[in-house]
Formats: sequence, C-alpha cells, structure tokens
Amino acid sequence: MKLIKGALLLALFFLISVSLTSGLELSASTGGNDGSSSTHVVYGSTVDDYANEHIGLSPADGTLSNTFSGSGSLPYGSISKSDVKGNSATAYRSVSGKSGVTSWNYDWNTYVPYSSTAGNGVGTWLKFNVANAYSLSGGSYGSNLEGDYANTFVSGSSSSGSTGTSVSNMYTYTNAFTNEVFSRLSADIGKSTSNIYFDASSRNKEGEYAYQYVDAYGTASNPANIYYPYIEADAQKTYAGVYGKTDGSYGTSAILRTHTENLAKMIGHEGTYYTGGGEFGVNIQNYKKLSGSVLGQAYTSNVYLYPSTNVPSYETAYLLDPFRREQAVKNGQSDWGYNAFNALMNKGQAVTYYRDSAVSHSRVGDMDDYYVSAIKSHMGPNAIEVTRAADSDRVVTGSELASMFTKSPNGLILLAGCSSFSPSATSPLANAIKNKEWLSGGYTYDVSSAGNSLFMSNFFNYLAQGYTARNSANKASTIVSKSLGVSVSPTWTPSNHDFLLL
Repeated sequence: MKLIKGALLLALFFLISVSLTSGLELSASTGGNDGSSSTHVVYGSTVDDYANEHIGLSPADGTLSNTFSGSGSLPYGSISKSDVKGNSATAYRSVSGKSGVTSWNYDWNTYVPYSSTAGNGVGTWLKFNVANAYSLSGGSYGSNLEGDYANTFVSGSSSSGSTGTSVSNMYTYTNAFTNEVFSRLSADIGKSTSNIYFDASSRNKEGEYAYQYVDAYGTASNPANIYYPYIEADAQKTYAGVYGKTDGSYGTSAILRTHTENLAKMIGHEGTYYTGGGEFGVNIQNYKKLSGSVLGQAYTSNVYLYPSTNVPSYETAYLLDPFRREQAVKNGQSDWGYNAFNALMNKGQAVTYYRDSAVSHSRVGDMDDYYVSAIKSHMGPNAIEVTRAADSDRVVTGSELASMFTKSPNGLILLAGCSSFSPSATSPLANAIKNKEWLSGGYTYDVSSAGNSLFMSNFFNYLAQGYTARNSANKASTIVSKSLGVSVSPTWTPSNHDFLLL
C-alpha cells in the first residue's frame, strides 16, 4: 500500500513527438508532495535550422528543468509550478524568426523557494537570448490565493521585413508565496528596429495596483537600444509596488513611466470617493540618452513615486489634481491632469503627477521643488483645498504655503482656483509664491470649474508646443470662450516676465 501511494505522489509524464511538418513537440510534467511542474514546447524546424534539447525531471520535489537552443522560430512555450496552497508561477518565451538567420537559446527551471514568514512557495526562472528575430517575448508571472499578482516581461518587434530584434542575457524569475508574489527581470541589452519593451505590473485584491515601463522605439536604419534594463514587481496584501531602471535608453523615443493607484478615501464637494493615484513619466526623443530609475509604491492609505533620472532640474514638472474623480470622471470635465501630464512628458519633461486622495497637504509644498508646477483645486484668496480624509490635512493656507516655498527655481507655477490671486494678485496665496518664480499665475475672480479644466488642458498643450505661457494662456482662453461661453484668464506675476519651456 505504501509503495502504491508513493508512486502516485511521485507521478511524472514525459512525451516527445516528431513530424516532418511540425518539427518537435515536447510535453513533460512532474508531481510531488508539494505540487507539480509542467512544460510544453513546440519547435517548428526547417531544413536550415537546428535544435538541441535537454530536459531534467525531479519528481521528488515536483520540479523540472529544460535547456534548449536553436535557430528560426520558436513558438510559445511555458514552464509552470503550482502547489496545494494555491501558489502558482510561470515562465514563458517565444520567437518569430527567419530560418537560418535568427538564433536563440534558453534555460528554465522550476523550484521551491522558502520564506521565513510563509514557508515554502513556488518559483520559476528563465534565461533567454535571441538574435536577429522578427519579434520576441519572454517573462514570468505568479499569483496566490490571497489575490496577489506580479508580472515582468520583455517584448519586441521589428520594422516590416526586418530581423532586427534581439535580447542579450535576459534573466527573469517569479516567486509566489501565500502572502506575497515577487517578479524580477533584467538583461544586458534589448534592441529593435521598431519597439522593445521591458515592463512590470503588480496588483492585489484590496485595490492597490502599479505598473512600470522601460520602453524604446527605433527605425530600420537606427535601432532602439535599452542598456541594462532592470524591472521588479511586488504584490502583497495592502501593497503593490514596481521598480524600473535603465543605464541608457536610446531611440526615436525612449520612455520611463510608472503608475500607482489605490482606493484611499477622498472627500469631494459632491460626496466621498475611494480613489488615489500617481504617475511619473519622461519621454526622451531623437536618440538622446535616458537613464535613471523609478520606484512606484501603492499602499492602502497612500501612493509614492521616487524618480531619479538624468533629466536636468529645469526640465522637471509637478502636477496636482485633488478633485479629478469628482470633476473629470463624474462630471465629465476636461481631464486636464492627464492631458498636461502627457503633453509635458512628450516634450521631454520629467513629470510627476498626483490625483485625488494622493494630493496631500505636504505634496502641495513639494511644488517648490520643480521647475514647472500646477494645482487645480477649490481655492479662495487664503487657502487651497486638498482631498485627504483628515480635516487637518485638507487645507493649505497662504501662510503655510509661504513657509513651504523658500526656493527660487526660476520657473513657472500656477494656482488654478477661484480667487486665488484676489484682489489684484495680492492675496495670501499670491504673496506666498510671488517673486519666487519666473512667472506665477492665478485668478482674481471666481472661475467656472469646467472652464478652468478646459483651460488647463489647452494651456499645457500649447506650452508643450513651444508657445510662451502668456501666449498659451491667451490661446487657451479663446478656446474656453468659444466652447463654453465663459471667461477663464489667469493673472500673471510679475507682469514684465514670461515663461518658455526649453
């Protein structure tokens, strides 16, 4: 009886089939006391291609390894491990290649990682190299019963007819435990004549979510290159985080972008909402170097962004939109925060953007650290409203703002709210920032919220197109007047200066 039970617990399955039309197809699985591993490989060979295969099975602990090298195309294949606790981890790869031109090799494995807080989990890793492919993809992901999920991957495709996509020394792994899922991917270089992506994402059941892009775009004559990309994704109960880094990305466009969000409580004028988020993005064009890193974190109560790039301080921007959910989503106003974020990011600015419950008292003070900064909110001449749930955190007074603004970055700041500069640009809010920026703006009257949102969207769009702040404001005011029939025109101080993005 004991021998029969042991045989069932250590079951394994192994099948190889070969045909002249489909090449080689392989399936293998193991089963043990702690779960099972499986892999499925299809290789579509031609007379010009080769393939070398080695597979290792360990039924005792339910793990499996597979090493493979060859040329031409490599159809999608994956290796997975799961256990009775509900943990699962998978690695995968595929190559679309040209016979006799494209080459590739990979090595992957499943294993049993250990956590001091959760005990044994499941894991899988992949090492992957591809040269001269039409397209490629590879990565790893995992999940658990708690609802945590993490994913990292590389994906690239070439311009039409080109075998110009490659990745060198890519390595990814994912560990899944009952209380956490973690995924990581790195490489020496990714290259493509069209696009190459190194992306990560994480989420949990409680509503925290994050993603990270390290992407670049190129042409057939001048490929995109991403040197030493490194990405991570981490998901736990009440937390989701991502990290992305590159030592140098070059292309027609090279992008570093991070998104975080949660369901933290915010208080609006028309109700209570549960939403908050943050974005960081920079898009460096024309094969100029982009390097740096971003850590994005989403917790139950707050979100955080920690960017560090080679972008100079005079090309940084900061946007705050504390009532986006109420105004843009519920009432259909122009989504000025995201519109301004994208316009400035694609201009080459390194842009940090917080919305809804993520706009806290202290983050209003952080506006002083950036060359361009703006907040659209409910205001009066004496104070700015933010949407944090605690009453003590919901208002920033003019005197508080004055103590927060102590630098002179010689840039642009806009306080976009009713009567923020009333009367005659001498309000406590206006005085708090006056003469501390090259050009500061606000309203000396009550403004239409919908008109203000539409103005802000168009203002930053024109600013990113190369117009000065005053010209951008005039053009945006004209659009608002024609579209909504209301007047929205900020007062600028000092009156003899203007601002232009570099």
